[in-house]
Amino acid sequence: MDCFDCHNPQEFHGTETPYQDRYPLISKVSCLSCHQDQFQGPSAIGAHNVHGRDFQCQVCHAVLYKGCYECHIGKGSRSQLQFKIGKSLRPDRPYRYTLLRHNPIVRDTFEARLKDALPDYDLIPNWKDTSPHNIQRVTYRSRTCNGCHGNSRIFLRSEDLKPGDPRADEQVIVPNIPLKIEAK
Repeated sequence: MDCFDCHNPQEFHGTETPYQDRYPLISKVSCLSCHQDQFQGPSAIGAHNVHGRDFQCQVCHAVLYKGCYECHIGKGSRSQLQFKIGKSLRPDRPYRYTLLRHNPIVRDTFEARLKDALPDYDLIPNWKDTSPHNIQRVTYRSRTCNGCHGNSRIFLRSEDLKPGDPRADEQVIVPNIPLKIEAK
């Protein structure tokens, strides 16, 4: 598949109107645009029946990968899981849980150029909803229930937040990691 199998080509060049992020510019394409059968009646996939529309499809079907971060804050680069499962704050999305990507911004990122450049720093999380396009039917998380249950490293937790992160990040953490499912 390529981009235009899901997206209209006109969405890629914007409208020259200032915008907060890219989501208002694109149509509300979702996996369910083509796979609506997954939620019409009982699905053959048990997790779809259990979790319904509470989870963005990418939570289970995006491939996890390690990415670099902290290069923008002058500390060199480190590697960690690029996505974490967290709470969605987007009112235009129907999901309670989504994949989050970390924006490597700290309060004084732009201080060398502009004093107090981020006056609302604590109001906006730097763990943001993401819509990764590296989708596979079977991933580590979708293979078994315990791909997520009992796997605390894939959820955004308070321990993942660093000193100096915006207070708004606390809104997207997952406080209770689902327990591992024991075989019967």
